[in-house]
Amino acid sequence: MDTELFGLTYEEVWNVRAAFALLQGRASAKVWKAAWAKATKAAALAFAADKSKAAKTIAVKKGLDTNQSIKVSEVR
Repeated sequence: MDTELFGLTYEEVWNVRAAFALLQGRASAKVWKAAWAKATKAAALAFAADKSKAAKTIAVKKGLDTNQSIKVSEVR
């Protein structure tokens, strides 16, 4: 753990590292935004499925490949 990030939550640490990688040009903002949109949609569907007790289906439009594009090395 980075000592300068002490006291931050896991999500806050991830955001700081991602922003740092973007500022250094080691990561693509378009890929991060696409991944965030997909993750947000998936989380919303998970909560809806839990509330309704019924499965939900997510349709992913063609776009940036966020599965392989974001690597841990980009945020460290």
